[in-house]
Parts: sequence; structure tokens; C-alpha cells
Amino acid sequence: MENAEVGNTDIHWYRELPGQDMEWVLTHEAGGSVRRRPGFTERFQPFKDTSNSSFILTVTNVTLNDSAVYYCTVWGDIRGNGTQLNVTNPLDDPVLIQSPSVSKVAEGVTVQLQCVLHKAGVNDTDVHWNQQRPGKNSEWIMSHFVDGNVTRSSCISDRFNSFRNAMSNSYILTIANVSINDTAVYNCSVWSYIYGAGSQLNVTVENTDVHWYRELPAQDMEWVLTHEAGGSVLRRPGFTERFQSFKDASNSSFILTVTNVTLNDSAIYYCTVWGDISGNRTQMIVISPLRFRPR
Repeated sequence: MENAEVGNTDIHWYRELPGQDMEWVLTHEAGGSVRRRPGFTERFQPFKDTSNSSFILTVTNVTLNDSAVYYCTVWGDIRGNGTQLNVTNPLDDPVLIQSPSVSKVAEGVTVQLQCVLHKAGVNDTDVHWNQQRPGKNSEWIMSHFVDGNVTRSSCISDRFNSFRNAMSNSYILTIANVSINDTAVYNCSVWSYIYGAGSQLNVTVENTDVHWYRELPAQDMEWVLTHEAGGSVLRRPGFTERFQSFKDASNSSFILTVTNVTLNDSAIYYCTVWGDISGNRTQMIVISPLRFRPR
């Protein structure tokens, strides 16, 4: 409320049921007393928030019969715009069925993840897509609204697109030119609280060159070797076959093995793909066995 103090103002709450006249619900007086219309129990509780000059009506244990437009009024003739409350039967809530449950693909292909909507129409319902990468929390990546607009997270490129298929009453998430970083569980959701079971996307590394680098203490990063998609290994001069690279397609990982390590191998090691995508790093510390010689 503007231009008046909520703490010094009586507030009256009304509601308008579908096809019926507006009815008084309760009055919250400036002194704190609450008067209710017969039939309205303490499930209907009014509050005043003086910190932001607002009145609040709380309805607990809502039922289908509470569906209505609720209005607040002051001074007898000043009324708010109204708030529509829709209470639904949980048995009538939409159901989202996602497929495939698991998809394993090679880098560079385009994948489609489907989310079929039951008990509602896709053309009348906003859909939201979420991504959960391994070891991370689920994050919102995209919303596709009924007016056709698509809003993406700032970290998501236009490789990600959402479509509606009215024939199958489904939403489709398309990811073009997939990379290893796209490996995740993708969930669709509607109504802000109804989620599909998710689709697990696993992107394999069979067709990817991997480059290994290391950073010695107080030195710049240096290239160690490249393991090409075809299997060839290119090494920097001075790096022998003590440094071996492997690809494990079963869990989409690259492995660098260093045999017969020396103190000079102590460094931070990085893997990179596509020139600009780098792993977090691994610190290797080689300790002289003389430190542990018994006395």
C-alpha cells in the first residue's frame, strides 16, 4: 500500500468464486483484531508487513473450494487488483514421461530428448529444462513459453533448443554438436513443481583429440603430448614414452600415465580438448624416498 501506513489502517479481504458475487471474508483492524465471516475458520489468517507496507492473507490446508479471486480493500472503496488462486487436485496434475532414459552418443552429433506431457496440452503449458552435471547441483538452463519465446541461461549457447510437438503432445530438447561437457541428466518441468524422471546423456570421447599440458613450479604451462582421435600420440621433444595417454570410452575419460617418476615430474597436469576446454587440473608431487629412510 502506498500513501498510507498499514499499521494504522483496517484491511478488508473479499473473494469472488467462479460465477458468484463477491463475498466478504474477514477484516483485520488497525488494532490487531480479526473479524471473520461465519464459515471462515482460522485457516484464513491476515498479516501486516510494515517493513514493505503490505497486507498478506494466508490460506492454509487449501481445498478445491478455495479457488477464487481474492481482493483486499481499504477505506471502503479502494481495492487491489485481485489475486487468482487456483487449487488443483493432485490426481489431476500433469505427468511428464521422458525418453530415452539413457543415451550414449559420440561427440559432434545432434541429440533429441523427449518429454511427453499427460493430462495437459503442450501448447498451453510453459516448459522448463534443467541440467545436472556429474557431481553438481541441478541448474535451470532454458524455458520455452506458450507464446513461443525461449529464454536461456547465460551459460547455455544456441546449440540448445526447445521445440513442441503437438502431434505427440511432447516437448523436445535438441542439443547440436554435443561435447563431453554436455554429459548430464536433463529434466523437464512444468508448473514449477512437476518434474520428469530425467534423461541421462553420456557423450563419449572416441572422436576427440586430447592434449596434455603441465605447469612446473614458477614456470609457464608447457605442452606435453597430444593423443589424436585416430590413436596417434605426438610428444613434445624431451618427453619419452614414460608419458602415455589412454582413452577409456566406457566412462568417457582420458588418462595420462607417467612411469618411473622423478622429482622433476612434480607439476600440475591439465587435459584440454577443442583448444579451449580445460580440465580442473591434477597436482602431482614426487617425494624423494630418502625422506623416509629409517634411522
